[in-house]
Amino acid sequence: MRKILITSILVFAAAAFAQADPISYLVTVNTASINTQYGYIDFLLNPGGQNTEALTAVITNFTPAAALNPADPNNFVGGNVTGSLPGPLTITNTNADNEYLEGLTFGNTITFDLSLDGPALTSPNGNPTANGTTFAISLYDSTSFNYLLPPTGPAGTLIVDYLGNVETNSAVVGNTPIVTFTPQGPVVTPEPSAFMPLLALSGLAGACASRRKYPRGLAN
Repeated sequence: MRKILITSILVFAAAAFAQADPISYLVTVNTASINTQYGYIDFLLNPGGQNTEALTAVITNFTPAAALNPADPNNFVGGNVTGSLPGPLTITNTNADNEYLEGLTFGNTITFDLSLDGPALTSPNGNPTANGTTFAISLYDSTSFNYLLPPTGPAGTLIVDYLGNVETNSAVVGNTPIVTFTPQGPVVTPEPSAFMPLLALSGLAGACASRRKYPRGLAN
């Protein structure tokens, strides 16, 4: 019985501390095949429906920062976007279309840190009509804004569904994924209220442990 109780306490503790807020990725974009070519990188964070809960994406440490061209007249910002590359760049899905596009000269790779936060992750409402939120990375050429790597769509996407699950996808050239999302682990931020029942159960566990010092019937 004591083992069951202590196991339950440990499960409760894990649940209390498992609220990932935010989660983060190191994102790597393989652009070696278009090295030295000028074009555009585009970020979208769009909700799938009116019932989609809020989600915020923050991009930091964009590299190579020197390759960016903030003076390009075709650069575009739309929707709920604040900041600029190399970051912090913050995009929130509260508008139907939220987009940041900037010109740059491609090198062998692009890397940046991506963190995600908001009720869409931490307290999803489970409403299937919301269809989740999609974060998309696209690469365009500089003449006709046609897709690069691959030529028919985003180079990579990250989807948070209506249950708070996260799915990452990458287009592939040959056998090589273009975009790699490497999880950096959740930042654990338990709510203060989570500590109270945890402390109460910890005290109960301590009481159970102290009873083991005495034969049955002799414990105080």
